[in-house]
Amino acid sequence: TCALPISIRRVTRLAPRIWTDLHERGGCYSGWQPSNFRGCPGFTDAEIREFFPDAIVEDPIDHRGWWRSRDRESDDQAIERAARVIDRLKRTFLGTSVRIACVMHADFKKLVTAQLFDRDHEPHLPSPYRNASISTIDFAPDARAMLVVENDVAHLDPSLRT
Repeated sequence: TCALPISIRRVTRLAPRIWTDLHERGGCYSGWQPSNFRGCPGFTDAEIREFFPDAIVEDPIDHRGWWRSRDRESDDQAIERAARVIDRLKRTFLGTSVRIACVMHADFKKLVTAQLFDRDHEPHLPSPYRNASISTIDFAPDARAMLVVENDVAHLDPSLRT
C-alpha cells in the first residue's frame, strides 16, 4: 500500500499531503463480490505518521481510520468524488507554478481523466491504465486540461510492466 508513496518521498524529499478523497474506487473494503464486501477502517492518522512522520494530513482522520469502515463506495459516489478531486486541485493549484503528483489507482484515474477530457467513464469497463503508469496533465490559465503524457510506463523495467 505504501511502497510507491515511500519511493516518491525518498526521491523528492517532499512531505506527502494526504487527501482522503484520493483513493481507490470503492473505498477501503474486503471481499471480491457484492455479497461479501465489508467496509474496513483504513489507516489512522497515527498509522500514516508511522510511514510518513512529516505528512500533511489535510483531511480529518481519527482512530477509526480514513474510511471508517463505511460500506463500499458506489460507482455514482466514485464519479462524484472524481469531480470533487478535480475541483480541489483547481482551487488549490490553478494559477500557481507548483508541480504536483497525485498517486491514484487506475480505476480512479480513469474517472478523473474521463471528466477532464469528456470521455466515456462506464465504471464497469476495465481501466485502460497500466499499473504504475504516469500521466501528465497541464492546466491552462482558463482551467482547461491539456493531456501531455498518458499511461507511460517507460520508467519501469520491462519485467515489471503489467
